[in-house]
Amino acid sequence: MALVVEARYTKREILQAYLNEIYLGQRGSTQVHGVGEAARLYFGKAVAELSLAESALIAAIIQSPNRISPHRQPERAVARRNLVLELMLQQNRISAERYERARAETLRLAAISGDSGDARYFLDALSQQLPDVYDADVLSSEGLRIYSTLDPRVQRSAVRALRAGLQRIESQLPGPREGAPPLQGCLIAMRPQTGEILALVGGRNYGGSQWNRCVHARRQVGSVFKPFVYVAALEPASGPLVTLVDILDDAPIEIESPDS
Repeated sequence: MALVVEARYTKREILQAYLNEIYLGQRGSTQVHGVGEAARLYFGKAVAELSLAESALIAAIIQSPNRISPHRQPERAVARRNLVLELMLQQNRISAERYERARAETLRLAAISGDSGDARYFLDALSQQLPDVYDADVLSSEGLRIYSTLDPRVQRSAVRALRAGLQRIESQLPGPREGAPPLQGCLIAMRPQTGEILALVGGRNYGGSQWNRCVHARRQVGSVFKPFVYVAALEPASGPLVTLVDILDDAPIEIESPDS
């Protein structure tokens, strides 16, 4: 696989794709991927606006973004940043003057913005749609900023509602068998006027199961489909086939199809 990648892309393109996808920490329950998003998370600015010291810090935390988190472990992060600067000096990537100036720079982090809630199922579903809209080269190199219909307030409420609902059902059932998986469910909240998805919760706990039940679970629709049948009968373009006062024969029927 490595040979195929190197035959198709230059080393610069491979590095660029890597830097756009690499895991670089957490924003609440949401993972941060790519140096562009890390620059906004830690310093509140674009990559092109980063100082040498800030760039070195992002490079430093690649080894272990959570253990060297600038928010939780600032001293450890600065020590690792200084090591990166020292290696750059040894390899003649920067001058001694720039090294001393960057090493003396105080760590100034951007204020931590509010978490949008556990939206990882939503983000997974969104990322699966992107290849249908953008070419692979654009996704790996352009550093796109995607705007979604997610409403953080609704998302947080949806997560709480699903978990509370599942717990309530479990409390009314006999004790689960030992080793049995926990009860699962999913929830989608939409804006009726437009169909925009405001919240999507694909399971009880993303950490325990990443399978998105909102997207991948297949179930019989059952009685949920009845309103669509009624609307089709009551509001066809040429006039209603039936009215609310019509009596329908509930006898069994057979309908011929091309296959039977």
